[in-house]
Amino acid sequence: MRGFTVWAAFLAAFLVVGCGPKSEGTDASTGGSGGPKVSSGEGESVDAQGSTFVQPFLSKVFAEFKTKTGFQINYTGGGSSAGIQGVVEGGAPFGASDAPMSDEEMSKAKGKILNIPIVLGAVAIAYNVPGVENGLKLDGAVLAEIFMSKIEKWNDPKIAALNPGVTLPDLPIAVQVRADGSGTTYVLSDFLSQVSEEWKSAMGTSKKLTWGPKAQQWPKSDGVANNTKQTPGSITYVELTWAKKSGLNYAAVKNAAGQFVLPDGAGITAAAAGVPIPDDFRVSIVNAPGETSYPVSSFVFGLVPEDLTGNKFGKQVVEAIQYTVTDGQAFAEELDYAKLPQEVVDKVKAALGGVKTQ
Repeated sequence: MRGFTVWAAFLAAFLVVGCGPKSEGTDASTGGSGGPKVSSGEGESVDAQGSTFVQPFLSKVFAEFKTKTGFQINYTGGGSSAGIQGVVEGGAPFGASDAPMSDEEMSKAKGKILNIPIVLGAVAIAYNVPGVENGLKLDGAVLAEIFMSKIEKWNDPKIAALNPGVTLPDLPIAVQVRADGSGTTYVLSDFLSQVSEEWKSAMGTSKKLTWGPKAQQWPKSDGVANNTKQTPGSITYVELTWAKKSGLNYAAVKNAAGQFVLPDGAGITAAAAGVPIPDDFRVSIVNAPGETSYPVSSFVFGLVPEDLTGNKFGKQVVEAIQYTVTDGQAFAEELDYAKLPQEVVDKVKAALGGVKTQ
């Protein structure tokens, strides 16, 4: 019996060593594709949440990373505020937000949180107006009045003046907005605050706004997109992928150079190219200079605690983010996002190299 007990103990120890995550150090060095070397994580996973704006991209990238390594980040969306809350409270090794964390949010965290750009995206002004095709022209001043419910009909003279030759219906505007704390709301309100003094003083820039009684409020990107699709006369703001997925038309928005630009990869990239990137990456690229810049563009930020030694899968989380900003960028354009500029990728890899893991 004693021999059997010794053998059972040996077998259990072998299984633990053989099946657990390996402990070699995080290596940001690259092969020919620019991706990181990865540790084994077969069958292991962590949960994360945050921006629904970026959910289609991260779902694809993390699924590919699992195929390559066996390790999975189960990313469930939930809104940028939820992603920030998770890392601030210390319960999550990763979150995502369309807006960088504020100084106040950073100060509440139990340790330093890196705001890592992981992809670029556009907030599309999507609408469901019978008889009006894709590319309706809108500027910041008109958008501000629409979302404050001060312009209430689609054939309002201010909209008509921007769209000569377009037949606009005598139809009420149904404003569909986010009810939850959303980085998409932050990006839109950041843009409108820069181009409309009225919006800046009355609404401001925030992930969660106090909307007027006429605005119809829904949680998450799919909530506003679905209700816009179901309600003729609606307008909303949503990531370009969600607009296309829902079959919605979207506007050409007037940029800082006075040009009306549709959201697409080239316009998003141009917006990022026109703005200097600070060392902590916390930057807005709305209303960026340039003839081709789409003015409601944003980095999406991965929120990564600088000290992940308390999480046994910290190493794999860092490797998954390294994969996202290198090989994972190949999926950006097919999902209607835009790749990070190479100089940003290089800075991100250097920052991730400083994250502490077990």
